[in-house]
Amino acid sequence: MILSLEDADVCSSSVVLLDGAGDLGRSSRRRNLVPEHVSIALELKKAFKALWSRNGVAYSPDSWILPRFYGYHQQDAHEFLRHMLDRLRTELSETAVSNFIHDTFQGQLLSEVTCLKCHTTSRKHDPFLDLSLVIPSTTDDEPVSLQACLKEYVAAECLEKSEKYVCGHCSNNKEKAMKKFTLEKLPVILCLHLKRFKWTPPTRSKVATMVDFPAELNLAPFCTGARPKLETTYYLYALISHHGEGTGSGHYTSHCFNDDGWYHYNDSCVQQCPFSE
Repeated sequence: MILSLEDADVCSSSVVLLDGAGDLGRSSRRRNLVPEHVSIALELKKAFKALWSRNGVAYSPDSWILPRFYGYHQQDAHEFLRHMLDRLRTELSETAVSNFIHDTFQGQLLSEVTCLKCHTTSRKHDPFLDLSLVIPSTTDDEPVSLQACLKEYVAAECLEKSEKYVCGHCSNNKEKAMKKFTLEKLPVILCLHLKRFKWTPPTRSKVATMVDFPAELNLAPFCTGARPKLETTYYLYALISHHGEGTGSGHYTSHCFNDDGWYHYNDSCVQQCPFSE
């Protein structure tokens, strides 16, 4: 899920990063390529040019699929995005736009741990490129909201038993503590990852709970301190969905926003669709 602040003019093209990620293995079998020597930045430029040409021809990124995504195995769209951004950041590090990935996608979390014995609070600043959200458990398969997932993410957690906190103000003894996160710095483009797959020994399964999400999302309740609504309001620009019951098979499609509405991208088939879809 990719959201953007209202004043960002790059978001409608950035969603292409995940287009077709579910079929990476199939396209790579057609050619014997060496992507390590391919510039991802230049290939993305070609992709954007082709996609915006509106010539009705589907674009396949098989010339620059990364080696780790070769083969017949099911791949992960979130992992693909992170690997792509890391590759881009490395390529752009010595150019005039070396901070593009940082300035566009990176935010910052404030982590606070409070010792329950001496009540001293330790604070740490953690950068992030995306947020991975747990889908809360529900009864009778009731849907949950995206806001509920975010609330779960920032909820205070008790550190006890084997996870006790080593408190420097308590002679480095392990003590019970409360830990919580808040969003300290918001990125221009916010990527949210819903944790659809869970590990329950000895198997891995997919969480089928439906998540309702708005076209407009206000992150003020999850931020560090009070802020103007304009600085905390995001607008949905893209959604990448996994279709299938299991973790070893399935298919990815995406919904992306363009000037004249929403489009559903399913391999070479692109159709305009309502937001309710």
